[in-house]
This record gives sequence, structure tokens and C-alpha cells, in this order.
Amino acid sequence: MADSRRRSLRHCPQEPKPTSSTPTPPSPTNVRASGAGARKTPCGTPVLRRTGPTSIPLSQDAPQTPSRPSRSSRRMKVATARAPPRAPSSKGVVEASCAAGICNFSTPPSPHAASRLPMREMERTLTASGARCIIGIDEAGRGPLAGPVVAAACHIPLELDTCPEATPWLERIADSKKLTEANREAIFEWLTHTPSVRYAVQRVDAARIDEINILQATMQAMHECVCELRCEPDHVLVDGNRLPWGHVEGIRQDGSIRPADPTPPGTFKAEAVVKGDAKVLAIAAASVIAKVTRDRVMRDLDQLYPNYGLADHKGYPTAAHVGAIRRRGATAIHRMTFAPLKHMSSKAQRGPVTPRKKRPTSPTQQQSTHAMKHVTARDKRARRRLDL
Repeated sequence: MADSRRRSLRHCPQEPKPTSSTPTPPSPTNVRASGAGARKTPCGTPVLRRTGPTSIPLSQDAPQTPSRPSRSSRRMKVATARAPPRAPSSKGVVEASCAAGICNFSTPPSPHAASRLPMREMERTLTASGARCIIGIDEAGRGPLAGPVVAAACHIPLELDTCPEATPWLERIADSKKLTEANREAIFEWLTHTPSVRYAVQRVDAARIDEINILQATMQAMHECVCELRCEPDHVLVDGNRLPWGHVEGIRQDGSIRPADPTPPGTFKAEAVVKGDAKVLAIAAASVIAKVTRDRVMRDLDQLYPNYGLADHKGYPTAAHVGAIRRRGATAIHRMTFAPLKHMSSKAQRGPVTPRKKRPTSPTQQQSTHAMKHVTARDKRARRRLDL
């Protein structure tokens, strides 16, 4: 066996030197070339050594026996074949998510598109009835004690369902409260960097919330979102049980006047969807945009007010947040009409409360206190009997 290998090396024919017109054939991946002082064949071709014990020459004329793949490589191939397709990562979102608008919208819809995206069912029904631009609206930040309330409107065209680069992202969109912060950030980047997706974000600060209450502030933010949107909607789906349009002026139970809703910015149809962030994809996308936008605002406010932990609890009434308000007082970004802020004393609302100082005692009180410390237990019992 060794003699036949030596004869094949000795009688190896001379190969032509590679020129610019004849590219050098690539070497196998599991073969490495020898160094400058390595052994060469009589015809001048260097010997390439495998990672194993055998050696083969570079010449392709010499007969080579096909090597059987190792057991580890076969296991790797089986694992690779069985591994499910991974969703695209957030790194390089622009390049991997049709950011250049090169999606092939002429591709016919897949028969399994409806089963993969059940949250698109309402949008498909409205599109079949004639609606082309369907908007989803949702808010974030109605319950916190500090910071603004943020509303977002989003339109995702149905043609993206047939785009292979966009489908994995659409399948990941869900209610923002059910997603982790990393997933929300990744979906937000994809939504805001995809040209065919239309969105708008508006916010109302704490001072305006205290002036008109949180419900009216939320409706105002939703109305401004539709006004700022870069497309004219045909149908608007709002998360919740109330629309920001259609209510006339009225009187509340406390005697205050509730102003009338603004005029809708168009001739579209509007519909309120209870728990819409779990039923409609456009509403879920709007909830992600609103949530991520407000979280970033609260992290910026944490730099201005570093003693309240706004970056952690995002202004919600946690025990740490309420304790910080009691110790340091409320700030300009706190909603003073929210409990427990409205039930706190005026000192806690104005600022930090200084600790009370002990009252100075008179010499007579000091002497009586010192004498009582030396009274024995027997004397105490005798005093109780005598009712002294």
C-alpha cells in the first residue's frame, strides 16, 4: 500500500502554472498546505496534508479514494436538517427586513398565510369589503403616576404577508405586554425602518393629563396620531371600548364640563375593538410602537430625576416609587390628580418633608425621668395598688 503511494507521487505529471485566465482550483476544506520547507513531489507540486494520518498530492490526476464522512459530521448534518428556521435577529434590521422596499408584492398569497397570521383575519375581511388603508391605534401609559401618555397609529399592508423577509417579523408581533423588552425593541426597529409601514406617535404630558383627565388625554393623543399619519385611512380600529370621536359636550358627576370630541380628520369608518391588541395585528404593532416610545422617554426622564427609579418602573405606582415620592416629594412630571398623590399632604406634594425635632424638656421633667428609671418593679406594683 505504501509502495503504490510512493509510485503515484514519483510519476505525478507536471501541472501548468496558474495564470490570470485559469483560476486556481479551490482546495478542500479539511486539507491544509505544507510550509515553505515542506516535502514536495519530484514534479515540484507541494503535498497537502489532511488533518488525519493520510496525505494526498495536489495533482488531480492521481487517483483518490473517497473518504467516508465521520460520525460527528453525519450527526451535524442530521441536526442541521432537523433544526427549525430561526427568526431574523435585530442586528441588521434594515438589510434583512425589506427596508429598501424591494419586496416582491406581485407574489401570489400563500395558502397557509391565514393559518400563520390569525391576527390578520379582521383586516382581511375589511379589505375584502373594499377598505384599502386599515389603521390600528393603541396607547401606553394610562396607569403610571409619572410621565406622559403615548398613543400610536400603525398601518401594515397585507402585501407584506407574502414577503419572505417580512413574514417572520409579522409572526413575532403580539401584544406589547406579552413581549420581552428585547423583542419589543427588535420589532420596533423593524416597523419603523420598513418603508411600506405607516405609523405616527403622539404624547400628552402630565400637566395636560391633570387638566383634562387621563381619558380625554388618551383620546387627544389618538386623534393627533390619525392627523399626523401619512396616509388617508379607510377604516380605523381602536383598542378598547371607546372612540376618540362622536361624543358631544356634557356635564360630569362632579359638576365639571366634559368638552366635545374633535371632528374626525376624514370620512373613514371607526370601530372600537375590546382587547384589540390580542386580535388585530395593526393594533398590536401600534401597542409595541407606543410602549417602546414611552419607555425611551422614561429613561430620558430618569436622567433628569435620578432619585425616583423611573428607568426601572417607568412611572408605575410600585412600592419603591411611592416611597421615593413620600421621601422627596412629587416633581413636575408627576400626575397630581392620581391616587395616592392626591391623598398625600401638601408638604409631600411640594417637596421633601424635614424630620421633626424633639421638644426641649425642662429641668424638672429631666429629674423626674431620671428618677423613674431607678424605680424597681416592686415599687411599680405598689404604686398600681395605691392607684398613684
